Parts: sequence; C-alpha cells; structure tokens
Amino acid sequence: MKICLLMGSPHLEGTTAALAEAFSEGARAAGHEVERIDVETLTIEPCTNALLERLTKGEDVDTDGMAKVFTSLLKADAVVLATPLYYYGMTAQLKAVVDRFVSRNDEVAAKGLKAVLLAVAAGPAPEAMEPLSAQFRAICGYLKWTNAGQVFGLGLAMRPLEETGALDEARKLGASL
Repeated sequence: MKICLLMGSPHLEGTTAALAEAFSEGARAAGHEVERIDVETLTIEPCTNALLERLTKGEDVDTDGMAKVFTSLLKADAVVLATPLYYYGMTAQLKAVVDRFVSRNDEVAAKGLKAVLLAVAAGPAPEAMEPLSAQFRAICGYLKWTNAGQVFGLGLAMRPLEETGALDEARKLGASL
C-alpha cells in the first residue's frame, strides 16, 4: 500500500513529526510505502477568487506546491493528515492543501482512500480535539475516504509525547492499514 503523509506542522522535528514517524515506522514494518510531504516547505496558493476564476476557465491551477501533493496523493491508497492542534483545528498550512483539493475533487474522491488523522495538543482535554475530529470526519465523507483512525497525543505542555501512549498507538495504526 502507498501512503501519502501530509505533515502540516511548521515544526519539522517536533511532536507532530515524531507522531508521524511512529505511524510511518508501523506502516513500513507492515510492508507499506510512506511518502512524507512537509507542507510547510511548499508554496501553496490559498483558494482565492483569482484562483477559482482560473479553475473555472479550465486553467491548471496546480503549478505550485500542489503539483507535488497531487503526484503523491493520486498514486496513494491512503492519506495521513498530521497536525498540531491550532485553535481547535489543523494548521493553516495543512488547511490550504485540503482546500486546494477543490481543483481535483472528483479524482481525489474516486481514489476511495483510507484516511488517518494524527494530531498533538498542548492541553490534556480530549474534547479539545472534537472540532478537528469532526472536520476530519466531514472531509472523509465529502471525499468518500474511509476513516481508518485517529491518534491524538494530548497534554504535551505537561508531559513528553512518549508518556502519552500515542506513539505506540500510531505505530499500531500504521501497521494495521
């Protein structure tokens, strides 16, 4: 299985990256191929009126960093969205990528991808993840993705990620796909 992991954190070596790596370790141990794309390093134009007008005219709007995303995503069998929790949602970097799926909604939906959400948060309250989780479920429904699971590392302002159990949970989820 080919997995496209969209790493949405601006901290390329932080706790989100550690959670993504644990997932990737489990997936690779099960024989899957994982391609991590650090969306922070890509130039992704937001969905502006100008972009949507170009799309309506039939122009190729995926000539920025989205070309790399789509090259991986459209070859994949599964997609992973990895993000820290920013104000009850995903990072702006990752949200811009998700918004830009608009240019290829039909192709992305036709893939029938399995989808995973990996997220970390400074606070310990599981309910803080609910808006992000609800958005992920809505994205899965809209794009006809199968929700293959979610792993949350919580309370990172008070303890290291290693003490949350999330790394083991992510490895297991990666191996189970």
